[in-house]
Amino acid sequence: MNAQSAIECDPIEAFRSWESDAKKAVRRRLMKGITLSALGAVRAKSDAARRLYWEANGIANQWCFAVATVADLTDIANAVVRLFMTAGAIERLDGAHGD
Repeated sequence: MNAQSAIECDPIEAFRSWESDAKKAVRRRLMKGITLSALGAVRAKSDAARRLYWEANGIANQWCFAVATVADLTDIANAVVRLFMTAGAIERLDGAHGD
């Protein structure tokens, strides 16, 4: 893969090429969170879980390219992960209490 095709495949590299590798790595985590949260929301059977997945999606979208420190982006990425974990638990347990 040449440098041009790498930039075409990686929006973080294309739009934030001057940033440190650490910051770009956290931004890539948020990009992955955008994709996975949309997938989780589409697949969720529980309304509560679906809402949390979409909330995680919105937060990851809002912060992915925001001007922020590595520490702030890491805090947000970790918060998105906690929303994922909560949505997953709700999805797994929804309906289990009635069995």
